[in-house]
Amino acid sequence: MNTEKNFIISKKVDHSANISSLYFSKKENNFGDFIAGQYVTIYIPELGIPEGKSYSISSAPHENEFVITIKKMGLFSNYLCDLSAGDTVSMSDPYGFFYPDEDGRGALVCIAGGIGITPFRSIILDELKKKSKRNIFLYYSSKTKDDLVFFEDFKNIADTYKNVHLFFHITGERIPQNPFFIQGRISPQNILKNYEQEIANSEFLLCGSIGFVKDMWKGLKNNGIPEFNIYTESFY
Repeated sequence: MNTEKNFIISKKVDHSANISSLYFSKKENNFGDFIAGQYVTIYIPELGIPEGKSYSISSAPHENEFVITIKKMGLFSNYLCDLSAGDTVSMSDPYGFFYPDEDGRGALVCIAGGIGITPFRSIILDELKKKSKRNIFLYYSSKTKDDLVFFEDFKNIADTYKNVHLFFHITGERIPQNPFFIQGRISPQNILKNYEQEIANSEFLLCGSIGFVKDMWKGLKNNGIPEFNIYTESFY
């Protein structure tokens, strides 16, 4: 049973006109431990949504700040994105099971659609903190370059760690020639066609809209990936 607590925003960062991150100091707010890939439920009683809404944690467990990254998609998320440093947010304890196996031996393949990128920042940083030697592949689909969240973070990670490989797919605008960008949607068939790791031992994590996750899951399964190697997280 999750316990609802109040936390004070220490900082807000706007990534674009529609996407913001809310930062909470772990020390000042007395945050407990969590597992990379988990999420929290946020409650805003004045909006008349008693069950609240869930948001993935975009910070890694070892970082000093606890971060929630939000895209404006409706009344609830618009309200959160309009908050500022000093405002209070009511949240549950972290929970959920969207994370790789601790003993994973094959590659870790992360496939994100839009704001579904948020748990992957936490997961990838956590893997690297644990000195994981496995190859990590990130496939990230966004409508525009401006909507890419954590682009510089991931680019710096890939520059530092040679086992991290990035593929940014842009679907809603034409893009110039760039080694980081790929024009068009993510295709499970293309991922697997260029995939050099041992499929049987690899894990595939999918996060995004229900439609995106469903299509990716079906495509991977139809191309021979066992269901127990595919983990999913989706949002409305």
